[in-house]
Amino acid sequence: MATLNDLVDKPAPDLEPKFQSFSVALNGLVAALKKGEVAHNRLVRSNAAFLAAWDKQLTTMTNADVRSRSEARRTEVANQFDATDKRCVEAQDALRSLIGYLQDMRKALSTDLTRGGIEAVKRLVSNANTTADKVQADLAQASTDLKALSVQMSSGRRPVTQ
Repeated sequence: MATLNDLVDKPAPDLEPKFQSFSVALNGLVAALKKGEVAHNRLVRSNAAFLAAWDKQLTTMTNADVRSRSEARRTEVANQFDATDKRCVEAQDALRSLIGYLQDMRKALSTDLTRGGIEAVKRLVSNANTTADKVQADLAQASTDLKALSVQMSSGRRPVTQ
């Protein structure tokens, strides 16, 4: 957003360098989204495997009270993960939508990279800034929630180093 704001708020005589900076930054944002999606998919698969292993252990428990308490804890953990996952998905969707909006703005500017073209998108940039602030807050909350879930799920053991 900083590079787009710089292009729109402080246009230089040659608009191309600032437009290219915006374009490079937008490409970086797209790459970050893709990286986040890969990490999210890995987390979902890992959680599914973790819960499946838990389910398997439950079938081997002979004491009804122990099994019942473990099942209750498993449900609690699954619900915590689902709530956190939902916030992550919502934040990713909001970011994906913002990126689409910015990509359309890039297309418009690439066609009309003139002072008039800059003026035409000023209001749109203001809207994008508002949306970006909300997306940034949503992503920060999702990150905080993931860290909290990680702490809750941590065994406290140090990882084995080789």
